[in-house]
Amino acid sequence: MKFCEMKLFILRILGINQLCVIRILGINQLCVIRILGINQLCVIRILGINQLCVIRILGINQLCVIRILGINQLCVIRILGINQLCVIRILGINQLCVIRILGINQLCVIRILGINQLCVIRILGINQLCCMYNYNINKFDNNISMYELVII
Repeated sequence: MKFCEMKLFILRILGINQLCVIRILGINQLCVIRILGINQLCVIRILGINQLCVIRILGINQLCVIRILGINQLCVIRILGINQLCVIRILGINQLCVIRILGINQLCVIRILGINQLCVIRILGINQLCCMYNYNINKFDNNISMYELVII
């Protein structure tokens, strides 16, 4: 007696795996779409939830999402091989958020217990705004002016 039904579907064109799906209990557990021998879309599903999703264009990871218990824990969007948006989430809270433009950190937010502890906005590679939040007070540190040029 079978406890689970496992199926393997492979569509081969010119000897190359173009579509590969492994199904367990009727759910796609591993789905890989290959074009010209390169993984273009790779999804690993556990209990019907996307745990790892990678979209590759020309062999470069353009979108990478790692999900744990249905929550995005690590999300990286890459353009031309450069991290443009990187979010690390812990318990559903953004702990580290970095937006990169042309390889330069333009916005960097580090959150502790859901509170912005360090916020840096960078323009042309220079820290233009640096904020430290104290406890639950959403105010800038009295020693730092909003319009002050802060170079660290």
